[in-house]
Amino acid sequence: LAWREARARQISLPSMGFRVTPETGRVDLVPERAEDAPAQILVQELMIAAGQTGATFALAADLPFTFRVQPPPRSALPDWVADLPPVLRDLKEIQTQSPASVSPTAAGHYSLGFADYAHVTSPIRRYTDMLAHYQIKGHLSGTGPPLRKVDDLYARLPFYDERSFHIRSLQRTSERYWALVWMAQQLASGAGAAHKITVLDRAPGDSNYAVYFHSTAALVPNVHIAGVADVLAASTEGGDMLVRGFSGLVALTSVHARSGKVAAELVSATEP
Repeated sequence: LAWREARARQISLPSMGFRVTPETGRVDLVPERAEDAPAQILVQELMIAAGQTGATFALAADLPFTFRVQPPPRSALPDWVADLPPVLRDLKEIQTQSPASVSPTAAGHYSLGFADYAHVTSPIRRYTDMLAHYQIKGHLSGTGPPLRKVDDLYARLPFYDERSFHIRSLQRTSERYWALVWMAQQLASGAGAAHKITVLDRAPGDSNYAVYFHSTAALVPNVHIAGVADVLAASTEGGDMLVRGFSGLVALTSVHARSGKVAAELVSATEP
């Protein structure tokens, strides 16, 4: 673990689950287990170790294999990012990362810090893992891998990366939807007096911003916030404040979960 910590990129964002009561439609927040909990770290590291072991074995046996690769980031992070709060720092780093993909060549995985890596621990839910098991088991049995050519292996994976991206995108959209439903219910009941936010960037339209809501651990890409432009205009470092993000409290004025549109008024703002 110490070896990996020295080489891997450690990103741990808070996550939030949602529980819906069918009879009433009420949505409640359900904080999920922290990713830095000891039990979670143990399971995670064992799964990563299994993936690296499987990839190393496949390389040594010269097996056609479903390696998982990730190039270095698309752009370097500015030095000042190190001074940001952890959540904002991790969000900024995620924005610069290159996507991971399946490859016939072990070309390295930047975030994990490995020269070779593969997904092998979930053959029931991930097709690439199942193919990896087929290849390893065939080799160990002495009959040889069932898919002996790289082209045969990757003929089984048309559009895999594209479909995986769409699945992850749908998951994020679902999580954001339920976060907005919860916020709309808070607004309707008068219970949500103020929400802590961090502004990450501008969005299309006047006074529209990409905003991270700390209460729901949700990133909402387009929120109209009255008052933010005034804060930026009043500061000699206004543009720099926005690039680096600033936190504050907002009072919601409208939330439309289906369209994803949110409007709020700035109550107070502080630099991170």
